[in-house]
Amino acid sequence: MKILSAWIKDPSLEGHLSPPLLAVEVDEPPGVTIPPEDFAGGWKVGKYGPFVSYEQEGAKPSAGDFNVRFRGRFPVVVDILLLTPEFEYDCYSIPLSRARQLIRKHDPRWRLLISDREGEQGRITWIPVETDSPCRYWLPEKKTTCGAKPSRLIRVRSIDLPMCAQHVEIHNQAYAERRTSRAS
Repeated sequence: MKILSAWIKDPSLEGHLSPPLLAVEVDEPPGVTIPPEDFAGGWKVGKYGPFVSYEQEGAKPSAGDFNVRFRGRFPVVVDILLLTPEFEYDCYSIPLSRARQLIRKHDPRWRLLISDREGEQGRITWIPVETDSPCRYWLPEKKTTCGAKPSRLIRVRSIDLPMCAQHVEIHNQAYAERRTSRAS
């Protein structure tokens, strides 16, 4: 198995409110390096080349949950989207140091930062953040984002989106109208 490419997949560029995710393209599915092992709390962890796969019985944990549960035992990981010529896998993660190397090499406009919001909930989650990101306000009539210089980050359904002053104002007005209509 060989890593061919990596990039940050940002769903906000397509009008979807989801956090950006590191996509890693490989030539074939990774083989088992260390078979999945059972751990307390219903966790199962295995290694597949440079990738880690984990699951928890009865839950859908994130890399943040994994990083807290296995701190000191395993390296800190970042969830990824793994792409092969035939399939997409969303069940893998990659150690933080390797994720940073891939981003520096293949998509240097981005970097990985620890999420304050996830930290408030007790998770240690690293998220892709674009340096000098343009306004991500979705323009449905043009089927694209604004692209202007942002003035600040606005939290929309748990996703921090950079927005220009004009779209911050539009967002704030719409939010105030929704809040007023709910109070009535």
